[in-house]
Amino acid sequence: MKMIKVNEDQCMVASWAMALSTTIDTLVEEIGVDGREWVWPEAGTTPAKRRSHHPLEFYHSCLKRNKIPVYVINRPGLSPGTNYEPIEIVYSVPDYKRAVLMDNTHAVAYDGTYYYDPADGIKKDTFDWRIGWALIDLITLNTMHKDIVINEIV
Repeated sequence: MKMIKVNEDQCMVASWAMALSTTIDTLVEEIGVDGREWVWPEAGTTPAKRRSHHPLEFYHSCLKRNKIPVYVINRPGLSPGTNYEPIEIVYSVPDYKRAVLMDNTHAVAYDGTYYYDPADGIKKDTFDWRIGWALIDLITLNTMHKDIVINEIV
Protein backbone atom coordinates (compact mmCIF):
# COMPACT_ATOMS: atom_id res chain seq x y z
CA MET A 1 0.00 0.00 0.00
CA LYS A 2 1.34 3.43 -0.93
CA MET A 3 1.22 6.15 1.75
CA ILE A 4 -0.72 9.33 0.89
CA LYS A 5 -0.16 12.23 3.31
CA VAL A 6 -2.79 14.98 3.37
CA ASN A 7 -4.27 17.63 5.60
CA GLU A 8 -6.52 16.40 8.36
CA ASP A 9 -9.68 17.33 6.45
CA GLN A 10 -9.09 14.81 3.64
CA CYS A 11 -8.45 11.67 5.67
CA MET A 12 -11.52 9.82 4.36
CA VAL A 13 -10.80 10.17 0.64
CA ALA A 14 -7.05 9.62 1.22
CA SER A 15 -7.69 6.39 3.14
CA TRP A 16 -9.95 5.04 0.40
CA ALA A 17 -7.40 6.06 -2.24
CA MET A 18 -4.66 4.14 -0.41
CA ALA A 19 -6.84 1.06 0.16
CA LEU A 20 -7.88 1.05 -3.52
CA SER A 21 -4.34 1.72 -4.83
CA THR A 22 -5.34 4.88 -6.64
CA THR A 23 -5.10 8.64 -6.16
CA ILE A 24 -7.28 11.19 -4.44
CA ASP A 25 -7.79 13.01 -7.75
CA THR A 26 -9.04 9.82 -9.41
CA LEU A 27 -11.56 9.12 -6.63
CA VAL A 28 -12.76 12.73 -6.57
CA GLU A 29 -13.30 12.54 -10.34
CA GLU A 30 -15.26 9.28 -9.97
CA ILE A 31 -17.39 10.54 -7.07
CA GLY A 32 -17.90 14.06 -8.37
CA VAL A 33 -17.19 15.97 -5.12
CA ASP A 34 -13.97 16.70 -3.29
CA GLY A 35 -15.61 17.01 0.14
CA ARG A 36 -13.93 20.30 1.00
CA GLU A 37 -16.93 22.63 0.79
CA TRP A 38 -18.11 24.08 4.09
CA VAL A 39 -21.62 22.95 4.99
CA TRP A 40 -21.48 23.48 8.76
CA PRO A 41 -19.69 26.84 9.27
CA GLU A 42 -20.66 26.91 12.96
CA ALA A 43 -19.08 23.50 13.70
CA GLY A 44 -15.88 24.53 15.51
CA THR A 45 -12.74 23.09 13.89
CA THR A 46 -12.16 23.36 10.15
CA PRO A 47 -12.44 19.59 9.39
CA ALA A 48 -15.84 19.47 11.13
CA LYS A 49 -17.13 22.32 8.95
CA ARG A 50 -16.48 20.45 5.70
CA ARG A 51 -18.81 18.06 3.87
CA SER A 52 -16.21 15.26 3.57
CA HIS A 53 -17.50 11.96 2.13
CA HIS A 54 -19.82 9.20 3.19
CA PRO A 55 -18.18 5.77 2.82
CA LEU A 56 -20.98 4.60 0.51
CA GLU A 57 -19.80 7.18 -2.03
CA PHE A 58 -16.79 4.92 -2.65
CA TYR A 59 -18.85 1.82 -3.41
CA HIS A 60 -18.76 2.13 -7.21
CA SER A 61 -15.06 2.96 -7.11
CA CYS A 62 -14.57 -0.32 -5.25
CA LEU A 63 -16.59 -2.28 -7.82
CA LYS A 64 -14.59 -0.72 -10.67
CA ARG A 65 -11.52 -2.26 -9.03
CA ASN A 66 -13.14 -5.67 -8.40
CA LYS A 67 -13.51 -5.06 -4.67
CA ILE A 68 -16.54 -5.39 -2.44
CA PRO A 69 -16.57 -3.16 0.67
CA VAL A 70 -17.80 -5.18 3.64
CA TYR A 71 -18.97 -3.21 6.68
CA VAL A 72 -17.32 -4.25 9.95
CA ILE A 73 -17.85 -3.00 13.50
CA ASN A 74 -15.22 -2.98 16.24
CA ARG A 75 -16.46 -3.79 19.75
CA PRO A 76 -20.07 -4.60 18.89
CA GLY A 77 -22.32 -5.27 21.84
CA LEU A 78 -24.56 -8.22 22.60
CA SER A 79 -27.64 -7.91 24.77
CA PRO A 80 -30.86 -9.91 25.25
CA GLY A 81 -32.86 -6.66 25.12
CA THR A 82 -32.88 -2.93 25.69
CA ASN A 83 -33.17 -3.31 29.49
CA TYR A 84 -29.79 -5.07 29.73
CA GLU A 85 -26.28 -3.65 29.62
CA PRO A 86 -24.62 -5.02 26.47
CA ILE A 87 -21.40 -6.98 26.70
CA GLU A 88 -18.67 -5.71 24.41
CA ILE A 89 -17.02 -8.01 21.89
CA VAL A 90 -13.42 -7.18 21.04
CA TYR A 91 -12.85 -7.53 17.31
CA SER A 92 -9.76 -7.21 15.18
CA VAL A 93 -9.04 -7.13 11.45
CA PRO A 94 -5.89 -9.25 11.04
CA ASP A 95 -7.29 -11.29 8.15
CA TYR A 96 -8.18 -8.28 6.03
CA LYS A 97 -5.46 -7.29 3.60
CA ARG A 98 -7.16 -4.00 2.69
CA ALA A 99 -9.52 -1.97 4.83
CA VAL A 100 -10.59 1.57 5.69
CA LEU A 101 -11.09 2.04 9.42
CA MET A 102 -12.67 4.99 11.25
CA ASP A 103 -13.05 6.34 14.74
CA ASN A 104 -15.49 9.20 15.43
CA THR A 105 -13.46 11.83 13.56
CA HIS A 106 -10.66 10.19 11.56
CA ALA A 107 -10.06 7.53 8.90
CA VAL A 108 -7.00 5.38 8.13
CA ALA A 109 -6.17 2.66 5.62
CA TYR A 110 -5.05 -0.78 6.84
CA ASP A 111 -3.09 -3.51 5.02
CA GLY A 112 -3.34 -6.35 7.53
CA THR A 113 -0.20 -5.25 9.38
CA TYR A 114 0.17 -1.48 9.23
CA TYR A 115 -2.16 1.48 9.67
CA TYR A 116 -1.69 4.16 7.00
CA ASP A 117 -2.71 7.39 8.71
CA PRO A 118 -3.02 10.18 6.10
CA ALA A 119 -2.26 12.81 8.75
CA ASP A 120 0.45 10.99 10.72
CA GLY A 121 2.20 8.35 8.56
CA ILE A 122 2.55 4.57 8.74
CA LYS A 123 2.13 2.92 12.15
CA LYS A 124 2.28 -0.61 13.44
CA ASP A 125 0.57 0.18 16.74
CA THR A 126 -3.18 -0.03 17.01
CA PHE A 127 -5.72 2.50 15.82
CA ASP A 128 -8.78 2.60 18.07
CA TRP A 129 -11.32 2.20 15.28
CA ARG A 130 -15.06 1.89 15.70
CA ILE A 131 -16.30 1.02 12.21
CA GLY A 132 -14.66 0.05 8.96
CA TRP A 133 -14.93 -1.43 5.49
CA ALA A 134 -12.89 -4.47 4.57
CA LEU A 135 -12.17 -4.60 0.84
CA ILE A 136 -12.70 -8.14 -0.39
CA ASP A 137 -11.69 -9.21 -3.90
CA LEU A 138 -14.63 -10.33 -6.02
CA ILE A 139 -12.61 -13.42 -7.01
CA THR A 140 -12.13 -14.31 -3.33
CA LEU A 141 -15.82 -13.80 -2.69
CA ASN A 142 -16.73 -16.10 -5.59
CA THR A 143 -14.29 -18.75 -4.35
CA MET A 144 -15.62 -18.60 -0.79
CA HIS A 145 -19.29 -18.64 -1.81
CA LYS A 146 -19.69 -20.73 -4.92
CA ASP A 147 -23.47 -20.25 -4.83
CA ILE A 148 -23.07 -16.49 -5.46
CA VAL A 149 -23.00 -15.61 -9.12
CA ILE A 150 -21.96 -12.13 -10.18
CA ASN A 151 -23.03 -11.68 -13.77
CA GLU A 152 -22.12 -8.11 -14.47
CA ILE A 153 -20.76 -5.06 -12.72
CA VAL A 154 -21.91 -1.80 -14.24
